[in-house]
Amino acid sequence: MEQLFKCKTVKQRKIVEWLTEQGITAGDIADTKLSGPAMIRVTNPGGQYMDLYCDDAYDVRVLDVPVDREEELEWLFWNETNDPETEEWRDELTADEAAMVEQWDERTARGFQALVQDNLSRQPRVYEEEKDGQLHGQI
Repeated sequence: MEQLFKCKTVKQRKIVEWLTEQGITAGDIADTKLSGPAMIRVTNPGGQYMDLYCDDAYDVRVLDVPVDREEELEWLFWNETNDPETEEWRDELTADEAAMVEQWDERTARGFQALVQDNLSRQPRVYEEEKDGQLHGQI
């Protein structure tokens, strides 16, 4: 099988297999964006793209989310706060929109996890010692 692009997950590999079954070759692909562990945006040389999603059953489908709706969802996503009202938009998503947002959630969680791990690896260790019933920190 032709390697269309580098995959990081099994689901992304399933998407490559699906593309190959559809007759897509490396020459048909100008760019790819790994949008999440189960979603890839594939752009052709003409600039047209499609978002491909692989579900937990390893079925691949093209997500049907218009560009203007995707932009609206992305704005809502990045403007969420701890206020539950800012999350109400998630209740009205189509299946394709929910799949897209799920990948954004996953990508964001992985990014935060990597940021925290990097930050922790750079901080000096703090050891606490009890003296006279008080905790004292040492670096």
